[in-house]
Amino acid sequence: MTATYHQSIDNALSKNEKALDEKTLSNKRGKTLPKYIYLSLSLLWLYSGLVPVFFAKQQSLQMLAELGISDTYQSLVFYLAALLDVVFGLLILTKYRQQPLLWLAQLVVVTTYSLIVAVGLPENLLHPFAPLIKNIPIIAILLFLYQYHRVSVNRQTH
Repeated sequence: MTATYHQSIDNALSKNEKALDEKTLSNKRGKTLPKYIYLSLSLLWLYSGLVPVFFAKQQSLQMLAELGISDTYQSLVFYLAALLDVVFGLLILTKYRQQPLLWLAQLVVVTTYSLIVAVGLPENLLHPFAPLIKNIPIIAILLFLYQYHRVSVNRQTH
């Protein structure tokens, strides 16, 4: 199923690749993106993975309970999600940031997290600080980085 899902995303995005290749001068000329793009996303993931563990564990577990996750699995889900966030944050700081799959995985995770919270905790859609709405530009950036690195990898293999 994962391979089929990945292929369907690849097919849906392949039309945008040509436009990205034609419109993104930095990619076309072989320049790299500014480091602050990567550093800011890394910081976001590291913050999201570490702060709840050290400063907001009870709030996080309460949210998981409100989403219907049983007491038995709350800690496991909490720590696995935090670990995943930290792993993403660290991978962005390495050479693996050049791999399109890293950006696709983040895109899937942010979209999934957002949909789960939007459906399970809909009050967050109207929250004055807009925690879910802020994910829209993050999703857009992750989509761009997936396409950008996919074009770069395709250039290197051809």
